Amino acid sequence: MRYLLDSTLLIDHGNGDQAAIELLYRLVEEGHDLYTCDVVTCEALSRGEAVDLRHISALLDALEYVSTTPAAARRAATARRERHAAGGKQALGD
Repeated sequence: MRYLLDSTLLIDHGNGDQAAIELLYRLVEEGHDLYTCDVVTCEALSRGEAVDLRHISALLDALEYVSTTPAAARRAATARRERHAAGGKQALGD
């Protein structure tokens, strides 16, 4: 089966949430095709500590990417982080 992973799952996994870790592990073990897209990449990398972002980024690198280029989504994530750091409102778009 094919799954487009949601940013919440990736963020929770990056934060060490046990349920998210177990779900992702099960999906991999069962041999499912796992995907990410520009929106998920942007949301997942928009906020967090450097160590969490490195973990989430490594996870994203292991997924099949669909839609725009990963560089475009990462630029969008950087822009969202900078806007939030400057006092702008930030919320997940999904």
